Amino acid sequence: MKLTDLTPEQKRIAIAEACPKLFKVLNNECHWRFSCEGEESRVDPLSDLNAIHEAVMSLDIVSKRVFAETLRKVCDDELPGNVLGDEFVIQNATAEQRADAFLLATGRAEP
Repeated sequence: MKLTDLTPEQKRIAIAEACPKLFKVLNNECHWRFSCEGEESRVDPLSDLNAIHEAVMSLDIVSKRVFAETLRKVCDDELPGNVLGDEFVIQNATAEQRADAFLLATGRAEP
């Protein structure tokens, strides 16, 4: 499915399904697979940088490289012309931009 056709809920579920060691889907919501007793387990990888970072870190080295290249492209679509440089763009990418790049890099969404 095209990335632009996915709803935020579908994106969260796709990320959870891509990282079953980290996340689980309960009632169509993304949750940490493991959480401390009494702690909120619901997580939103579209707005939580820690969650999407963990998802990216679960990728193998080649997939991480594809993710980095994809993230640059996702960010360039919003800020064309290499205005700030690749490193700045990658370091300052939002969780949502990272989530979109993750979905594209892992083949869970099409451009």
